Amino acid sequence: MYEITHFTLFWSKSADKILDRFLKKDFGHVQICFSLKNDESVDNPWFAIHSTGRKFKIYQLTSAEFYEKTRGLESISVSSVTPEFVKPAILPCLPTCVTLVKRLLNIKAWWVITPFQLYRYMKKHYK
Repeated sequence: MYEITHFTLFWSKSADKILDRFLKKDFGHVQICFSLKNDESVDNPWFAIHSTGRKFKIYQLTSAEFYEKTRGLESISVSSVTPEFVKPAILPCLPTCVTLVKRLLNIKAWWVITPFQLYRYMKKHYK
């Protein structure tokens, strides 16, 4: 059994052109990636979780594909975020990419709604 000890968050433009009007440029979507190994070996597989509305996809990338896909994107790496117990949310929430990341990282900041707000929160709390 593997324990995930390192996450990397990437911010990019939104695929939805309507939402781009309301979101900060280049912060329209957040995607979370992780690896099951802690080394930087060439054959180290990465997994990306891509949330779009009510559904999400998990797909596997080789290290080369991972670095090619994420080149030039704003990113933050987070280590050791495996909480002992994650409490379920009391209030219902919107099924967004931000909500998915907050649930996976056990972030309780209810005021974080947009990808840019999540970016600022992560910069402040996970240096």
